[in-house]
Amino acid sequence: MVALIVSVVLSVRLGRSLVGDVARLRDSARNLTEDQLRNVVGRLRRGEQVDVTADMTRLAFVHHEMARLGDAFFALQVTAVDLAAEDVRLHSSISDVFVNLARRSQALVQRQLGLLNRWSVMRRTRGA
Repeated sequence: MVALIVSVVLSVRLGRSLVGDVARLRDSARNLTEDQLRNVVGRLRRGEQVDVTADMTRLAFVHHEMARLGDAFFALQVTAVDLAAEDVRLHSSISDVFVNLARRSQALVQRQLGLLNRWSVMRRTRGA
């Protein structure tokens, strides 16, 4: 009977501990998606440097399997932030390409206007 009571108490404690770890992991996932990624992407768009591993929080767990799950989740966080950083860099590069094309187009239009003005002046002088 005592062994049964001890095993029930240990099982309840272990279950509560695991539920607490899972709740912390869930909260960390929600924090990542709602706050951390949004903040990191905003900082990257403003041109700030982001140290991925320093900005992410690594969870500590008591149980070995939960610790492995926490490490896997941390790796997922780092990868998500790396992908967000790469996405921001890609958008910035595309923006630079369009700015370059616009400048080239502007230079071509200016040359065309210069040629048209010279042609117009030459035509007026011939006709006069």
